[in-house]
Amino acid sequence: MSNTKTSYTPDNDVRFMRMKQLAKYTSLSRAYLYNLIKGAEFPSSITLNGIRMWEKPAIDEWLNRSISGEK
Repeated sequence: MSNTKTSYTPDNDVRFMRMKQLAKYTSLSRAYLYNLIKGAEFPSSITLNGIRMWEKPAIDEWLNRSISGEK
């Protein structure tokens, strides 16, 4: 029996992302993301148990709008 721990979470199963995951997912720097958030140009975050998170569907929608040039 193996004691190897494996952690696999396909993107389809992710519902919320924290800042580090968000930066990796969007390929944008944390500083740039914070500027977007400050300027209200980014989806709102939620707070669960004191932890700031963003919903992946809202991020996907924002990315699609940004790619297509919509505001």
